[in-house]
Amino acid sequence: NCDQCKSNFTGAECNECAQYYYPKGTCDVLCKPVPGKYNCSDQGIKVCLNQWNGADCDSCKLNYFGTNCSKFCNKSATSYTCDDTGDKNCNPDYYPAKQCDAYCSAMTGFYTCNHTTGE
Repeated sequence: NCDQCKSNFTGAECNECAQYYYPKGTCDVLCKPVPGKYNCSDQGIKVCLNQWNGADCDSCKLNYFGTNCSKFCNKSATSYTCDDTGDKNCNPDYYPAKQCDAYCSAMTGFYTCNHTTGE
């Protein structure tokens, strides 16, 4: 039995990794899971959850925006573009503002488009 284990080790035989240390045997990688953001693999590598991305899971995946990466805006849509906050900016002839799901191209002398409904 061990009276005091080496740093990062624990257990009666001092052969288990202390909490948040990986991988078994060396226990030299610190990885503390962050709920909703990432878990840790058995090697201590961060495994991003949901819309998080990057080595430290600190950026949003493509098309996700906001402080929690919870706002979706499809950057490859044809009816709008996305600003840095994930708000939709309608392309010409797409309505209503921020939704951009109705197309209407006014024809002078024949009809106009309602900018609220797109009709």
